[in-house]
Amino acid sequence: MVKIFEVTSSLNAFSKQNRVNFFYVLWRFIICYFKGFGLKEFLTYPLLQKIPADLITYREYSNFEKRVNPRSTGIVEFDKWIQACVWKANNIPHVKTYGFMGPRSSVFHLNEQILVDKEIRDILEVIAYPFVIKPAAGGHGDGFDIVDEYDQQAKMVKLRSGKHKTIKDLQYEYFSKCDWVFQELIVQHQTLAQVNASSVNTARILTATNEKGEFILLDGMMKFGTAGSMIDNMGAGGIGCHISADGKLSKGYSVHGDEAFECHPGSGINLTGRTIPFYQEAIEAVKLAHSCLPRPQFLGWDVAITPNGPVIVEVNSFMAVYVNQKYGNGYRQTGLKAFLEG
Repeated sequence: MVKIFEVTSSLNAFSKQNRVNFFYVLWRFIICYFKGFGLKEFLTYPLLQKIPADLITYREYSNFEKRVNPRSTGIVEFDKWIQACVWKANNIPHVKTYGFMGPRSSVFHLNEQILVDKEIRDILEVIAYPFVIKPAAGGHGDGFDIVDEYDQQAKMVKLRSGKHKTIKDLQYEYFSKCDWVFQELIVQHQTLAQVNASSVNTARILTATNEKGEFILLDGMMKFGTAGSMIDNMGAGGIGCHISADGKLSKGYSVHGDEAFECHPGSGINLTGRTIPFYQEAIEAVKLAHSCLPRPQFLGWDVAITPNGPVIVEVNSFMAVYVNQKYGNGYRQTGLKAFLEG
């Protein structure tokens, strides 16, 4: 009953926003639902007039992902600390990860030392500032923050989000519940900082490997945060742009609404046609990284571009495809088609 109320409330808000009769919206949603599209997909694309033939549904994608990244073959591990260890061992450019801290253990590589099971105060006294903290197995930008300062005398930490935490509160509210990684704060390329400087803006690059182990580049999109936001996640209001094969951006778009943006709505910087620096190098980096993982065939990589080239931020096995497919980028027309039909 609660779910029905949530759906009708969302559709009612959508009908008012788009000035379309609610019952027409409801009728269209029911049609799309029985064709496999969920509420988020319906509101994102949107699907008021027709269903583009090149879209794959979330249900199709979910079944596909389970098939090509089978859990039965072993652990498909997307913990950010384990990822960093794999990239470091294989000399793959990645964001520097100092270590992790959680309820059971902690490990840090600081000042050429390996620190095991140390207290948070011991780490705060020797780590370089500012640095990033985020859940090791989290997603969507949840929990992301930047530690700017540590007052040893007051035992107080200042976070970029505006919070001030004592060591005791930090330990209880964060590290006693799950594992968190501590990472270097990325300095991004000026070309991307001009668009939005408050977040590190990353490229989401989708890759696959076929049964012969051959690498396939499926898609690329650039994510930009909005003014004041520390994250570029589109669920948090970010702007996305498709990336062409030669590294040029399309118009921007958001998850909500059907508006296209020639310029970033915060900075006013032009998006359309802007070239992403080091994009080919980014593709080579994820190609090499994917070859180091024996199990998953389909992955989505978040790659930051620094003044010196690309660095891998993290890799994901499951993506919000309704975000990537918006504005004429349906995956049924890409190299993903062969996997879907295989």
